[in-house]
Amino acid sequence: MSKTTTLSSHKCFNCKESDKYHLDDSFGENCSQCSENSLCEECLLDKEYPHVVSHSNQHCSFKAIARGKTKKEAVEAWE
Repeated sequence: MSKTTTLSSHKCFNCKESDKYHLDDSFGENCSQCSENSLCEECLLDKEYPHVVSHSNQHCSFKAIARGKTKKEAVEAWE
């Protein structure tokens, strides 16, 4: 997984904390459901849509995630 980047132009409507972006290229690693020759459904999703925008502040009741094939697509899906 790549370094997490803060999207300062995108903030949670509830807690006003900035959302986060990262590239998830770790699909299949340490997954008990994947076999050597095939990926599970969740890891296939990670492989197809590796760009992730998310919000997960433990003090905020709003939790969300958006995925895309590109960073731009993930940010647009988030909006």
